[in-house]
Amino acid sequence: MFCSKITQGFYVSQDENGFPDDAVQISQEEYQILLTGRLNGKAIAYDENNRPFLVDAPQVSFTQALDTLNKNYQYDVDNLTKAFSVALLVDGASEETKKANIRAQYATRKTKYTSDLAALRSQYGE
Repeated sequence: MFCSKITQGFYVSQDENGFPDDAVQISQEEYQILLTGRLNGKAIAYDENNRPFLVDAPQVSFTQALDTLNKNYQYDVDNLTKAFSVALLVDGASEETKKANIRAQYATRKTKYTSDLAALRSQYGE
């Protein structure tokens, strides 16, 4: 499991695009602690080595939260688009399999974005 300060995301495995440059490996136990803390109103902060830890969450406006959600989504879509382009241009015989996998990842990510957006609107009463 890896965690990135830049994307504020967790990654189970590496895809064609790799991990964000700042990603650090964390244990499954650390991931569960961070996830549980975040679900209970804590925020994830990072030390000088990009190691994640929990802190009290600052109050964030709906606009700030929406901006973060949109940036994370766009980052993921950009990476999937790059992976699709690489598969299209250079992967030969395995091209169709890789493109189908990327399409499935995109559909999953789009569904997650829609769900996250609905949860954000509900949280802020928007």
